[in-house]
Amino acid sequence: MTKFLPRSIVVMLLALMGILPYQVIGQSDAQSRAKINKAGTYIAEVNVGEIRVLETNTFTTIQTFNISGATISWHPLQEEILAFISDNFPLTIANVVTGETILEIQDHNDGSSVSFSPDGTMLATSHGDVGIPTGRGIIQIWDSQNGNLLRVTTEINPGLSNVSWSPDGSLVAGYQPDRRRLVIFDMANGQQTGAVGNSEFFVTELYSWNPGGNTIAVRDAGSLTLWNTQTYERILTTPYIGPISDVEYSPNGQLIGVLTRQGTLLLDSGTAEVVAQLPRARSSVIWLPDSSGVIIGRADGYQQIAIE
Repeated sequence: MTKFLPRSIVVMLLALMGILPYQVIGQSDAQSRAKINKAGTYIAEVNVGEIRVLETNTFTTIQTFNISGATISWHPLQEEILAFISDNFPLTIANVVTGETILEIQDHNDGSSVSFSPDGTMLATSHGDVGIPTGRGIIQIWDSQNGNLLRVTTEINPGLSNVSWSPDGSLVAGYQPDRRRLVIFDMANGQQTGAVGNSEFFVTELYSWNPGGNTIAVRDAGSLTLWNTQTYERILTTPYIGPISDVEYSPNGQLIGVLTRQGTLLLDSGTAEVVAQLPRARSSVIWLPDSSGVIIGRADGYQQIAIE
């Protein structure tokens, strides 16, 4: 009887041999992060001095916003709407097709990151004097329709960055770099509920919620650690895999994409074992919305790779 290797093994072998079939389209200029919208129609790249928006069918540029050091967040329901912010730029919501500014909030107290709530009605921004032990750290919640400030979390020291909502919208996490931990707040009252990371397993600013919201995958010193967001206990830590520059759960929660110097690793979300190794991306792991593949931005262009 003829036996066949599992497809994941075939994908890994082909990738290692450099003959993995893929389509190269357009040009990848992302220097920091690139994110795809929920519909899979546009990708926003954070480059030096600008945000570049590409149409995913052809990977051609459709819009550019001149802003330095930005963080970005796509509206979860309106595919053309993007929010962005930086330390010296107002919190802005814009239409990426027309380039029109829909909402601009000047009074955001030098926010360092932004995230749309899962239903798109609110925006969370992180604030604080990162690197200053006495600096205050808060997360502010804004109405995405009128720009009104709805809530401010309890103040912690020092500052926060890289804010992100849980998938059900009940929690918001912010990274505290001076203490190397993720602080989690309850959005019902703005109170801190706990934190992940400790002196033995410190965390970094790169993390991703699983679709169920009960687990966060976080980069630490050359490994990936999964944390329970209800008990704040460590679930498991992978063996050393080297420097990691991006972490992203697949939309269906079955895999975790991890960008390393060796390549883009796909890990089983339950065991964190490597099931496939793809070519190395330049800046980000970009999952297609239906989890059927990944888009990898490289110096020679974008590669779209199907995942079974």
